[in-house]
Amino acid sequence: MKELEFEKLFSKLSHIKALSSDSKFDEIVENLVLFAIYNSPEIPIKNDNDIKKIILDYYGLNIKTSLIQPSIDKLLNSNKIVKNTNTKDLFLNEEIK
Repeated sequence: MKELEFEKLFSKLSHIKALSSDSKFDEIVENLVLFAIYNSPEIPIKNDNDIKKIILDYYGLNIKTSLIQPSIDKLLNSNKIVKNTNTKDLFLNEEIK
């Protein structure tokens, strides 16, 4: 298990809490999904479980896949992310990088 930087983690969690009290939790999850895809180009990301693992590894946050999948669907529908039809890997749309 990697050592946590508590000050950094507290700051991130405080930010998430502030946004969630403003009914922006969906946006938080969407941004975490985008973060996971953007910052893990060497890892093939195919589904909500892959994204959940990346978020858990980086932030130490265990988010339910039932919260992640709707964000993936919304990002796919808005063309912010795309799915390779052959490999099923998820990628950021080149236009939003």
